[in-house]
Amino acid sequence: MRYLCICGCYRSGTTAIVNVLNKVDNILVCDELWYFKNDIAFSINSREKFYYALQNHNELIGRRCVSKSVLKGNYGKFYKHFLNKDSYTREEVRDKLIELTKGKVDIFGDKLPEYTLDLKTIKDRWNPKIIMCLRDGRDVIAAQILRYRYYMERHNSIGNHWWTKPSIEECLNMPHNWLYYIKTWYMTKPKLDDYFELKYWKANRQTKELADFLEVDCKQLKEAFDKEWNPKIGTWKEYFPDINEKLPEEWKEMIGKINRD
Repeated sequence: MRYLCICGCYRSGTTAIVNVLNKVDNILVCDELWYFKNDIAFSINSREKFYYALQNHNELIGRRCVSKSVLKGNYGKFYKHFLNKDSYTREEVRDKLIELTKGKVDIFGDKLPEYTLDLKTIKDRWNPKIIMCLRDGRDVIAAQILRYRYYMERHNSIGNHWWTKPSIEECLNMPHNWLYYIKTWYMTKPKLDDYFELKYWKANRQTKELADFLEVDCKQLKEAFDKEWNPKIGTWKEYFPDINEKLPEEWKEMIGKINRD
């Protein structure tokens, strides 16, 4: 079993690459299960998040190897297994997910933006392959504001989507903003040896390199990108054309750096 850790600033394509990889044989990537983050066990307070993560894999597991006619039964068994437990270990979660895929998983992964901030610890403990998702900071800010507007229009609340903000200024002033994630990555990167930088604006042209990195079939990975990868590049130009005037010099320098490297 090989581990895969997917990280990067929010709105940088971390969810999109999860959708891509879950169409490749022998890979199962979870969506924010916090698998590499929790120290000993998932507490009872994590159960709602745990169930949500499992439900998100309904289509994945159904497509893989569990017929839809028995999917409900399998999930019923899964829920029952954990229903009366106050906590459950990472290994229990992983093993049960893999059991549902009938042993077809060679790579087990999880995606969480916050992993970016703790990669050295994760590397020392789990030794996973790491995919770092990089996106132009201006597009990240545009996505934050557009999502804020979406949630307010639809629900009159942003809920737990703390990263959404109503203005460029508020995005810039967040403690954990895009710049913080990118600077943390560049400080941590020299301490790592098994990572891949997935660049949002050209990820579908990195297929061969990513397939080699993961040791998976390149043709299948390309097909997955063709179906699942629909990047929104340069969104800031359409909605916030004056954003460059508001960016601090450090932001501009780092945007230039990720584009050059």
